[in-house]
Amino acid sequence: MLEQKRYKDSETSFLNSLKISPNNADTYTYLGRLYSEQKLFEQAEICYKNAITLQPSNERYLNNLGALYLNLKRYDVADHFYSNILKSEPQLADTFNNLALLMLNKKNYSAAIGYCNKALDINSTLASAYNNLGLIFLEQKLFLEAENAFHEALLNKPLYADANYNLGNLYQQQKRYDKAESFYQNALEFQPDFIDARTNLAIMLLMLGRFKEGWVGYESRCHPDKHDRKTIPPAFKVPHWHGEPLIDKSMLIWAEQGIGDEVMFASCFNELKNHQGKITIACDHRLTKLFAQSFPFLVFIETDPSNHYLSLVDSLDYHCAIGSLPHFFRNDKKDFESTSSYLKVNQDLLSKWKQRYSQLKYSINIGISWRGGKDSHHQQLRSIELSKWLPILKHEANFINLQYGDHQSEINKFTDQTGIQIFDWDDANPLTDLDNFSAQVKALDLVISIDNATVHFSGALGVKTFALLPYQQEWRWMNKGDDSLWYPNTMKLFRQEEERDWSTVILDTTKALNKRVSLLES
Repeated sequence: MLEQKRYKDSETSFLNSLKISPNNADTYTYLGRLYSEQKLFEQAEICYKNAITLQPSNERYLNNLGALYLNLKRYDVADHFYSNILKSEPQLADTFNNLALLMLNKKNYSAAIGYCNKALDINSTLASAYNNLGLIFLEQKLFLEAENAFHEALLNKPLYADANYNLGNLYQQQKRYDKAESFYQNALEFQPDFIDARTNLAIMLLMLGRFKEGWVGYESRCHPDKHDRKTIPPAFKVPHWHGEPLIDKSMLIWAEQGIGDEVMFASCFNELKNHQGKITIACDHRLTKLFAQSFPFLVFIETDPSNHYLSLVDSLDYHCAIGSLPHFFRNDKKDFESTSSYLKVNQDLLSKWKQRYSQLKYSINIGISWRGGKDSHHQQLRSIELSKWLPILKHEANFINLQYGDHQSEINKFTDQTGIQIFDWDDANPLTDLDNFSAQVKALDLVISIDNATVHFSGALGVKTFALLPYQQEWRWMNKGDDSLWYPNTMKLFRQEEERDWSTVILDTTKALNKRVSLLES
């Protein structure tokens, strides 16, 4: 029952077994695993500790508790725990292997490799140690070493789903998509409920333009077994919409992911006009007014941070994630053709910004944004230091700061070094006022930006946009081409040829800008 994830039945069975045999350590271990799979970590910890109390030297029980601490990112506790195990049992390969994972999470790669090697010295056929070794190399972009380690894992355990999944990730990073797909499929064949494999495969298929397959698998992003799940459905029991007719029905579409995603997926809202039901969209509070004036046939409310929507739930017939809408409306490239310029700005705000721009030195107004990313890793890959923009910013145009966050010191330093002014206004803050920001963008002749929310606003507003993309691009930009399906006839894409090297992107953008400026001046 546990293997079938029948958690209620399994829990009842294990608890009944403990009433009969209260000193059965295996039962406590199975119960701990059951709670851990349901993310009931406190109960899991108690069960694992009970098993260890009954059998203090059992390697499996000890490593189960250590793995729990590792998953909870209680690294110091896990480190202390494993060290104590090795004091009494210094030849436990699994413990060294778990220590390797611990060191990998702490970014101590040399120590992690050392622990993997110790594990393999004790057990040279331990497939999980080879797999962990591959993960350590992969995180350091040592692709050949990682590939060899994962294949060594498969030699020792041919049906190893994790090693197949990791090879899929490796080949996807190398843009060897056929091989990546093959190994993702292997992982799913050996472990059909491998949610991360299903999600990563789906994202890759979307990037390759295989939309019908991709959108089906993309639904797994909501699954509770998804690692580091970002998309969590509302906490109510209402059927998920699968495209049923909505006449005399009521549906909630709820937000997910970031502001840029909400704007991009809003390109599907116009297709909802034909469904004739009462459709309510829950979105970031900064978007409610902008969306309401752009799609007057829909009702917009702020996202409920508790994810309950108590005022609506009794009247709802269906619910749907905003990122699931393309599953119904974007299954072929031609389905994207009419998605440009769907956001409508406040005309008074637009007039204000046009008036401001008209008072600047040049006749051409270009908005720029150069930093972004949801975490430090993505920020390093996506962002371009302002100093590297010099070939672009030398043009005779007014350059307008669209960068969210406080970057004034960087701007001041750039101006002091180059004499080039980047214009900004105190009442322009995209982090707090997106109605004003949208009007500011709409009044521009061109936007040049790295991959952040800015390009989604400019694309959705129908403003010509140059998007500067990192080597490992997001799935939404596809794997090749210089146009965007999501913002057709509006956006031009400039792709890195090598990771972290922006020189070609800056050069190509500068050439394209020369042509654009000439066109605007003519």
